[in-house]
Amino acid sequence: GSDGAGVVLRVGSSVRNWKPGDKVTIHCNHVDDQDPTSHNDSMLGSNQRIWGYETNFGGLADLAVVKANQLMPKPAHLSWEESAVNALCNSTSYRMLVSPNGARMKQGDVVLIWGASGGIGAYATQYVLNGGGIPVGVVSSPDKAKILREMGCEAIIDRKADQEDYESSLKKLSAFLYNYYDKHVIILIDEYDTPIHEAVASDQDKEPQEK
Repeated sequence: GSDGAGVVLRVGSSVRNWKPGDKVTIHCNHVDDQDPTSHNDSMLGSNQRIWGYETNFGGLADLAVVKANQLMPKPAHLSWEESAVNALCNSTSYRMLVSPNGARMKQGDVVLIWGASGGIGAYATQYVLNGGGIPVGVVSSPDKAKILREMGCEAIIDRKADQEDYESSLKKLSAFLYNYYDKHVIILIDEYDTPIHEAVASDQDKEPQEK
């Protein structure tokens, strides 16, 4: 498990900022902060790992071992569960969309989000909406499409309901974007590595038949 929140039980001799009894939430980025390769971008550190996925310990336990630099104070207004689930998905979406190490999204950008109602996708949708962009959510059920509409996402493809392949769905999407926004997809968020990449790339050079 790569999400977690809890109470510090013990600390090592070199830990300065945490003590037993502190209520904390855990970030999943497991990296040696004394390694120079991680200073500019910790995700590119030579020994970077995802805690609970690429390490032999994680959050699916009563007791866990973490590095001191993984800890953040637990927000007092959030429950334990709410505190635990935010760090991984939120920071991943921020890195991909907003940060200098990602797409550097700007106002007016059209962002296609595959799995837009999931953990990373829902954060991505909110970042796009709050950043003045245009989110285009791809989901797999009417219930998930409803979640997106309640979040304020107008451009939605239910890939299961439409019974279409990726390319056909993208053509429908392109017509929608041109009819309402006069734009192509600029940024693609796809944590699942689906074939939509190829469809988006091939579509960028095509003009829609109707506008």
